Amino acid sequence: MLSPNLTIIDDWSYPGVANAPFAPDGAPTKRVVLVEKGVPKGFVSSTYLANKFKVENTGHDGYPTNAVVMPGTKTREQLIAETERGVLISRTWYTRSVDPRLCTITGLTRDGVYLIENGRLTKALKNFRFFTSMLKALADVELADTLYRSESSDAPQTLLVPTAKIAKFNLSAQTSFA
Repeated sequence: MLSPNLTIIDDWSYPGVANAPFAPDGAPTKRVVLVEKGVPKGFVSSTYLANKFKVENTGHDGYPTNAVVMPGTKTREQLIAETERGVLISRTWYTRSVDPRLCTITGLTRDGVYLIENGRLTKALKNFRFFTSMLKALADVELADTLYRSESSDAPQTLLVPTAKIAKFNLSAQTSFA
């Protein structure tokens, strides 16, 4: 279903993750392998969901709060050098779910968008709106070897993610601002 390069875990004890080892209701948070080499393996649950569906309580509040996308083996520079033509997106903003069943999201790029031509950054671009299925995007992904910390102001979660080279990511419209 997903790229064999993709493994995602949820582990509050992973270096760089800064969340409590328990859920808001006091249940202990367990390490969960969510995706292993492209294959969905597990899910997180809260006390409420565990009781409702008669599954193990993983000590989460209904969603992963300590997600780590395991890094790849190439540097960010190597991924760029291997790209004939593409767009480097430094950061996204205002990302929202459009269709949870298809894992479709929308949002805006922010703070640095660059054109890649023949393995080199050639010019800065204006920001884009994107609309894409993350299932399709993560079906063909390469990951860099360094993890970066990403935090959400909307929820108490920490994500550790590497730079990702995604072959199919739909940039739907350029914005009027840089």
